[in-house]
Amino acid sequence: MRKILIPNGWPAAPSLSNRAEGLQTAHFAPDCSGTFFPKRRNRATTTCSPRFRTTPTLLQASIVESFRVVRVHDTVRQRHLASLGSIAHDPSPHDRIAFWQRVNAKLNALSNRIDAETQARLRGEIHAVIPMPSTDDQREVQRTNAEADAQIWSALHDMNAADAAGYRAMASKAAKLAADSEERANEAQQKATAASDRLARLHRGEEVSGGLGKPATFDAAARAAGLTAADLRRMSRICEIPKHEFETVLLPRLQQASKRADRATINAVWRETARRRSHRSE
Repeated sequence: MRKILIPNGWPAAPSLSNRAEGLQTAHFAPDCSGTFFPKRRNRATTTCSPRFRTTPTLLQASIVESFRVVRVHDTVRQRHLASLGSIAHDPSPHDRIAFWQRVNAKLNALSNRIDAETQARLRGEIHAVIPMPSTDDQREVQRTNAEADAQIWSALHDMNAADAAGYRAMASKAAKLAADSEERANEAQQKATAASDRLARLHRGEEVSGGLGKPATFDAAARAAGLTAADLRRMSRICEIPKHEFETVLLPRLQQASKRADRATINAVWRETARRRSHRSE
């Protein structure tokens, strides 16, 4: 569009007037031949209507604004106003409820541009293509959702109850192990106290009975406690790892290895169960 100055008396838009030096300002638009003429209003009254487009799996809906262009051979053009989303070709009641929720929300948001009468007409035209959910449809969706909720929450209850029982069993086992360890610790403390007392008496020159065999070793004491040579090697290697690397490197890797082992065990048991089930079905 080109802006030029013309003398008074020529047609011009009143809102774009400029009285400087006795001239007026007007906007001109070219026609098909390139000649410039004063621009005039070229849109008639606009109307809103729904538009539907089909894809292989979905039906897309939108609202378009149609207006008549006077200067371009009196043609009608459309402008996209709002998208209403998409829906399956064979929608379920749940799909239609979700679609109409989007439609109502979008029309409410466009209340400043589309009046109530036009919104009612749009709803009727959309309803002719995608029916609004009836009361029976809504009750059916509510019943289906209630059944799904009951099934899901029941499964979660069973899963958490099983976890709680497993943790209680682990706690009971841990408590027993703790009691056994505490008993062995008390026994070791008594022997350590007796050895310290015998050493003190020897330092004082007193007569002490016993203590004429081979000196006690940690390996012998560990084996007496039920540890194997492999357990002792593993404990020795762990003790050689610095504390910082033990906390930042070893523990995270042990946790990851435990998770991988759990997943591998679950998958192995699932495959065995599926194999037995297929054999029974054959």
